[in-house]
Amino acid sequence: MARTRGLGSPRLQVLVAASLLLAFAAPVEPRSLRLPTFLGSNAVLQRAPARAAVWGWAAPGALVTVELTKEPAEEGGVESDDASAIAANDADRIRPPRAVLATARTSAAAGTGEWIVRLPPQPASHGPFALRILARSGGDVAGSNITIESAIVADLAFGDVWLCAGQSNMQFTVAASFDAAAAIAESATFGDGIRIATVAMTAADVERDDATAATAGDAAYEKSAWAKATPNAFNPPVTPDPNAPYGGWSDMGWFSAACWFHGLELYARSSREVPVGLITAAWGGQAIEPFSSKEALADETCGGTRRPGSGSGWGETSSIVRPDVPGFDPVFPVFGPSALWNGMIAPLVN
Repeated sequence: MARTRGLGSPRLQVLVAASLLLAFAAPVEPRSLRLPTFLGSNAVLQRAPARAAVWGWAAPGALVTVELTKEPAEEGGVESDDASAIAANDADRIRPPRAVLATARTSAAAGTGEWIVRLPPQPASHGPFALRILARSGGDVAGSNITIESAIVADLAFGDVWLCAGQSNMQFTVAASFDAAAAIAESATFGDGIRIATVAMTAADVERDDATAATAGDAAYEKSAWAKATPNAFNPPVTPDPNAPYGGWSDMGWFSAACWFHGLELYARSSREVPVGLITAAWGGQAIEPFSSKEALADETCGGTRRPGSGSGWGETSSIVRPDVPGFDPVFPVFGPSALWNGMIAPLVN
């Protein structure tokens, strides 16, 4: 399925299936319905005039229904109902809550199972909103052998979503900044107005369809890759992992200081009326080329980038490690063109 370029805000909705269909739900092994890592509980979806993108994967050809509601569908993060839970006597479990704001339907691509919908433009609001997704596949002429899968993403807001990418200046954390203790304590005063997420440091030869959260396993991010800004969301690990990039320096807590203070300013300027979603995708010691798409590097209109094969020592492909350059002895790993775009940025773009 072709991708539409442009930073969108991922957010989803749900649908209710008729009890008659639910009665025929069959076990799903393995699960086909899947959502991107950064489409999860506590996220911010892009407000109007943009139409927030909601996407994922399901069984090829499945009918996917996405529903946006005004209240949390469930407490918690993404809830996945396996087929055993979707039976006629459990219909209430996937019955949508009140105040349905929008419903969108599409079919998963025949080959890859990819699907995408765009929600109607929504004004800025702290919500909470919920996204429910239902994927219906299979079935014969008698209406049997139908598989129904569902997922719920709760506690969402509509506001402005910012991607903060770059090298060490962007990677430098709030926990390492001046007056860090005061800045982190202040985060408790913002309620659900600022939500943060960090992409794991990942390089790849080709564009990946999903990214990994750097915060996986952190208690403050137990619901999803997103967390509401609270002191716990900035808490650095007690002991850095010496096997991590830069000997653990990159693991010295989250969140990006530059991205955080930028978000603070924006939220204050809106009189705390427009929620702010902040995503950091940073890796120190890198040039702009690894963060750029192949299309951007091939575009000569900006005149500001070195294209692959231009004699700058960069290879024609997005090699994980930059080829050797005479007299160049980097302290940190240095990557080739588009390597970080492929692993950290492209998965967020839809």
